Amino acid sequence: MRFAQSGTEALQMLATAPADVIVTDMRMPEMDGAQLLAEVERLYPQTARIILSGQCDRQTALTAVGPTHLFLTKPCDSARLIEVIQRVRRLSPVLSEAPHRQHCRRIARSADLRGGPS
Repeated sequence: MRFAQSGTEALQMLATAPADVIVTDMRMPEMDGAQLLAEVERLYPQTARIILSGQCDRQTALTAVGPTHLFLTKPCDSARLIEVIQRVRRLSPVLSEAPHRQHCRRIARSADLRGGPS
């Protein structure tokens, strides 16, 4: 595990050594979590992208849905976070394939437009 204090620092770390999974908050210095994950998606599409945030209003969730695989809310206990990261790592090879990524995005956007999962 590596820890960054900002989105810029996280991108510098990824340039040195890409990661399997990135977990970010929405509120950070220099750029928000959605901006960071959009850049990670562009540069490292194989990296699983998770937001862990206490800021979870509808507009924030809609902003983050594009580049994000999962959106978790705070508080989130460590056992739950570990479980989610392990599950995402197992699914990463499947999610990184373009057709599956597009399908997952359509499902997420459809759920957001209806106000949540069906």
